[in-house]
Amino acid sequence: MEDLAQVLGLSATRVASAVISAAHNASAHRRNCERLVEQVRMIGNLLATLESTEVARLPATKEPLDGLQEALREALELVESCKDKSYLYMLAMGWSVVNQFRHVQTQIDRHLQLVPLISAVHDFRMQHLGQEDQTEYTLDEEEMETQNVILKTN
Repeated sequence: MEDLAQVLGLSATRVASAVISAAHNASAHRRNCERLVEQVRMIGNLLATLESTEVARLPATKEPLDGLQEALREALELVESCKDKSYLYMLAMGWSVVNQFRHVQTQIDRHLQLVPLISAVHDFRMQHLGQEDQTEYTLDEEEMETQNVILKTN
């Protein structure tokens, strides 16, 4: 059994995978778990691509991705409870658990809304760096003459 303490060191992609795995073994709220897994699976695939780029390590993008990872950890904790707690207990908790699913979904959605912003930050950064990378740095004539005098190349 994976608990939250074991997951804390995992990337968001691995947390998403753990949610998917745990949902397959859920004994209660199975349909809610399956609905959550549909979205988490897509997020996991996107995160796998994103985490392999430099974008994920930029300070402007790291914080929203960390928030998404935390929301995925909450999803894992919820799905794990559907797997580990007794069916009767989960049935008795009924609407409370449904509200937890809604809360987790809201958290995930809130952080996903930042993904286009992350993409925009990355695109701007690449465009900005691309322009700088095309700039040729050199010494102007006066600086070259001064350097020649100092180094006495003639």
